[in-house]
Amino acid sequence: MRSLRLLTMSLFFAGAALGISFGQAPAGPPDGQDSGSGLVQAGQDVPDAAWIRVAHLAPNLGTAGITLQGIDEANGAASTGAQELEYGVFTEFVQVPTGNYLASLADGVPVEEELSLGRGNYYTLVLMGLLSPEQVGEEQSQENGFFDFLLGLFSMEEGTEQLGLQFHLLEEELSVAPEEGVSNVRVFHAAPGTDDISIGAEDSQEMLVEAVSFGQVSGYLGISRPLEEVQVFLSSSDVALANLGELELVPGYISTVYLTGTPVEETPVRLISSSLPPVELGSQPGEEQGSVADGGP
Repeated sequence: MRSLRLLTMSLFFAGAALGISFGQAPAGPPDGQDSGSGLVQAGQDVPDAAWIRVAHLAPNLGTAGITLQGIDEANGAASTGAQELEYGVFTEFVQVPTGNYLASLADGVPVEEELSLGRGNYYTLVLMGLLSPEQVGEEQSQENGFFDFLLGLFSMEEGTEQLGLQFHLLEEELSVAPEEGVSNVRVFHAAPGTDDISIGAEDSQEMLVEAVSFGQVSGYLGISRPLEEVQVFLSSSDVALANLGELELVPGYISTVYLTGTPVEETPVRLISSSLPPVELGSQPGEEQGSVADGGP
């Protein structure tokens, strides 16, 4: 188990350091699960700004150069240079003007996405998916096991669209505090070619969160029992990847468990956890806790 790696990022707006972002609208939560709301209410004194961080979860890309550019008249001067992130790294949250932005990937990889950041909201922008067989270098293509895996995934026409490199914008419900004694936990599937992910209690055959597939995020699940009694599973196995206590989630916090990696040994499945304390709407996010668990069952 390793600690979650964080990297400071900076956005430049008329010469002053501010923040960063990107996005692709996430799939809705499974039926019957509520994703919460952090809408600004009338009369609230909330700055006209949002908070955002970036996560590199694209397993065969290596270092990613990610750029954000404001595209509105009000935020057009807000821009980042190419922020170089290693696989598995999350940046710290930074504050940015609200409005529309264009997220793009450097190094000639044609990946970009327009996103809208709302007042007082919190976001994680995830870079996920895979370089296609045509995009990988000659050296990487010699790694036959992984290259054969890519060929199989991208053999169908929809593979490139569904599993290729992409941005995905997640809203963090940090201003919706859990009830006393409860932890709000959700899962996000960012592991292309990997089975669905579920959450279940160790003493029950029923899943608390079931069948979240690649590119989907579940709703937040209110957990009142000890986190060590709640486990994360792949649909193909009865053996848990980990329990939430092992992932160092913090009771009473708002947490996301990210599934990343692939079924192939060169880029194995990982669970990355992120726990954040609840805050007043629009306030700076608190100190994050989290860890990385490697390998499958």
